Amino acid sequence: MSYIYLVGSLREGRVREVARVLRKAGHKVFDDWHACHPDSDEEWRAYEQYRGRTYAQALGGKFLRHCFEFDHENLKKADIVILVAKPGKIGGFSAAVELTWAKCQGKDTCVLLDGEPERWEMMMLLCAQPSDIYYDLNHLVEDLK
Repeated sequence: MSYIYLVGSLREGRVREVARVLRKAGHKVFDDWHACHPDSDEEWRAYEQYRGRTYAQALGGKFLRHCFEFDHENLKKADIVILVAKPGKIGGFSAAVELTWAKCQGKDTCVLLDGEPERWEMMMLLCAQPSDIYYDLNHLVEDLK
């Protein structure tokens, strides 16, 4: 089976359910980033701003580099990268970057939507084709076989 990296939001509990279903189907799934607190990005920003650091300076910090490398190493190992979208959303900036990077590396990518997105993005074609868009988790699991 495949090694799957899940992309999504810390505020989207569905990531955990999708990971559980994919594991049950026999896939190895990386979703460990989802163990962070939903406000971890805001806390990191507040901490760095308290220290008087800019966004650019904070990106060079040890903590951030460690977190980035943890995710990036697993992203590089993945065979498939799946974006688990929030209800009515396609994904945020980080999700788009991760999915596009994966596609540029020749990895299979797909998007699991939770209903029709409120805002449509034509540039999705950079990281996923129409056949890579799923509305149903069971259909995605079947296609991964």
